[in-house]
Amino acid sequence: MPDLPRIDLFSLANNHISDAWEVGVEGTIEALDQHKKRHFGYGRDLLEARRPALIEHNGIRLGFLGYCCLTTNGENYATPSKAGVCPLAFSYIETDISRLKNEVDHVIVALHWGEEDNHYPTPDQIALAHRSIDKGASVVIGTHPHVIQGIEPYKAGFICYSLGNFIFSDTELESMHDGKLVRTVLRLSNCNKESLGAEFVFEKGVTKLSAIQAYKLDKYLLPNAIPLDHLETNVNKLNAKLKAYSENKSRYLKKLNELQIAVRFEGNKYQNRYVLKPINEYESASRLQAFFHTFLHDLMSYGKRSFWRLNRRA
Repeated sequence: MPDLPRIDLFSLANNHISDAWEVGVEGTIEALDQHKKRHFGYGRDLLEARRPALIEHNGIRLGFLGYCCLTTNGENYATPSKAGVCPLAFSYIETDISRLKNEVDHVIVALHWGEEDNHYPTPDQIALAHRSIDKGASVVIGTHPHVIQGIEPYKAGFICYSLGNFIFSDTELESMHDGKLVRTVLRLSNCNKESLGAEFVFEKGVTKLSAIQAYKLDKYLLPNAIPLDHLETNVNKLNAKLKAYSENKSRYLKKLNELQIAVRFEGNKYQNRYVLKPINEYESASRLQAFFHTFLHDLMSYGKRSFWRLNRRA
């Protein structure tokens, strides 16, 4: 068994917490409580789901908030009268951070969000993470994409857009085709087997990122610590692209006040999807646009030269 860090705190704000229905949620919470593990992001109603988890260590008080984005397409969002996870809305985040930062030294926000199997966030994700730090959060931690995304230092805080899959497995799916039950197994890619552990040091008014530990799932699907440069994912490249985008698009990012989400009919059901594309797709589109612009320019130049030669011959 690999030597793993001890885990004392769990965010339950995710799209799979209710996969085994209410009895599964109750069993999970009961097990966590029995082992004295704190949790947040889920409640019997919206008020309880927004309630933070509080920890004090060496005189430093930490408060944790958890939210789950609609784009993860879970069916278990809390309302004022219904149990579930806390839905991700910046109005909630802004209010909760403002209230909590007066009670603790540091606020940590856990966001279950992002495009699956994409190594980059969308522009509105970046904007929301920046605004969370602006409002008083020290750290923003992202999960859900199943791959590693970059870590961005922003002002006095840090944003981990996606830590990857610390523990995960191949997924077996069942579906009906021509009246027959068909089972399909989705195998994890190498990037799906990778994750990061970020170690922070919290002091009065100061947050430091002291270490980053890389992990990779072995053949038994257990996480093993490995050197950062042994990852298939190039974390330095992700971080550099995040930094460049945030600097070059700072004015645009300040105009984005909320996640832009649209409902689309996909896979025989309605799905919530990000309207804006991850930032790497904009770069690909820009390169394609530049290619066609150059191609058309060269084509027009060639056409003009050919026309000039024909006129000279005439």
